[in-house]
Amino acid sequence: MIQTTENELADRWRSLYEARAAQQAGLRGREGDFWGGRAEVFAKRIDSPDATLAVVLERLRLSDTLLDVGAGAGRYAIPAASHVKELVALEPSQGMGQALLREAERRGVPNIRLIQGDWLSTETPMADVVLCAHVLYFTPDAAPFLRKLDAHARRECIVVIRVDQGGAGLMPLYEQVRGEPQAPEPAFIELYNLLYGLGIVAEVRIVEGRHSSSEFESIDQAEASVTQAMAPASEEARAKIRPYLEANLVTGPDGLLVIKGAQRRVAVLSWRKD
Repeated sequence: MIQTTENELADRWRSLYEARAAQQAGLRGREGDFWGGRAEVFAKRIDSPDATLAVVLERLRLSDTLLDVGAGAGRYAIPAASHVKELVALEPSQGMGQALLREAERRGVPNIRLIQGDWLSTETPMADVVLCAHVLYFTPDAAPFLRKLDAHARRECIVVIRVDQGGAGLMPLYEQVRGEPQAPEPAFIELYNLLYGLGIVAEVRIVEGRHSSSEFESIDQAEASVTQAMAPASEEARAKIRPYLEANLVTGPDGLLVIKGAQRRVAVLSWRKD
């Protein structure tokens, strides 16, 4: 049955989110500020080439205020700040937020204001442009999340999301290590359909983007990251990780190690309020 109503589309999103979250619930290392523990890794990638960032910057004006929802360590906020009058960064992770402020100070970026909090429960200002990049995978309630994004934008909303599954090239390894297929996450097609169900017809640009969950600085860092993410239950399962990475990692165009043959398409969806 093709799902067409808002409720059916929202339920489809939630079911994907819950299946993925159920798999991750038992994994070690996800207690507390999980994302804060990865803040320094994300901060190092601010200067890495990213085709999605170029698409976002095209849509900004120097007179704009920009609200970056789920700004992380500043992957988009730091470079975008020089293209707008003021940038408000909303970030729930304390560790990510502090990394963003450190990077802004280190780089002499004066026009970023940080608000720590969750999007659906935190009061935030209106902005000319609202940006939300690589965040929606982690929310079960996508419809109210998107409505709030739309309500806070004076001129335009921009949402960045993966077309291909994050870490798609690692899915065969996940099944070897965990003994079951990895559940898919909600991604571009679910977002586009849900926006349509909400009455929003988004413009779409698809580019070769960045998948931070499958980019590594070295084979040792890849092994440590994948081991943490997959939490093998035995030494036998853990022993499968390094050989798989050695056989499948290649150097990408930006010098990072990536899974050979894995597509990393990213969609930039946008809609104007006028």
